[in-house]
Amino acid sequence: MTTAEQLFTAAMQLSPEEREALAGRLLGSLDEDRDPGYEEAWAAEIERRLKDHDAGDGDWVEWDEALAAMFPERRR
Repeated sequence: MTTAEQLFTAAMQLSPEEREALAGRLLGSLDEDRDPGYEEAWAAEIERRLKDHDAGDGDWVEWDEALAAMFPERRR
């Protein structure tokens, strides 16, 4: 068993609240290595996509359709 698997097994013994806090800390630690312009670039991309959507531009699909395409094994 790898160290990551051991840590996961140990983490699963925590309460849901403790797991949530741990997950938040782990995800937050990934931000430390991000490009300094990451947040600004994502904000600009989201704004561009919203403008496209509002203008009726782009090839949009409903959320249920997107989920079915991403997870075909979950289709009923």
